[in-house]
Amino acid sequence: MHSKFLFILILIFNVPTIIADEVWNSNYGQIVYAKDVGVTAYWTYKYNGESGIIFIPGLAGILERRGNYEGYWAQNKSGTRCQYARPGIDDEPTYYWGKFHIQFTDLNFPTRWTALWSYCEETPSSVWDGTPEYHKLK
Repeated sequence: MHSKFLFILILIFNVPTIIADEVWNSNYGQIVYAKDVGVTAYWTYKYNGESGIIFIPGLAGILERRGNYEGYWAQNKSGTRCQYARPGIDDEPTYYWGKFHIQFTDLNFPTRWTALWSYCEETPSSVWDGTPEYHKLK
């Protein structure tokens, strides 16, 4: 009986550490580091009512000395339809995606970042900045 009660107390008081995702405010809304799949980090966001995802190969599990990474963003709809589909939200194919090149500004977690993005295969030139949302990290 005591072990069940103790287990419940541990679960209740550890909830904040279980849900401590890395979160940023950006010029395109809030970004959440959702999960790692293999070596790829999956970030999620919502912009103009559309959910989106950013895939960043090589970033998974890296908390210190983050550098530059090249990935891509994807949504179910956006301003430009690409010629071919890529995996998007829930790995469903989408024709609405683009390049995402990111550079982390600080050496250690949590860190600011600046990215350049584009539609489809265009050269990234639009700026996307992120600043840690500290109160979500506690």
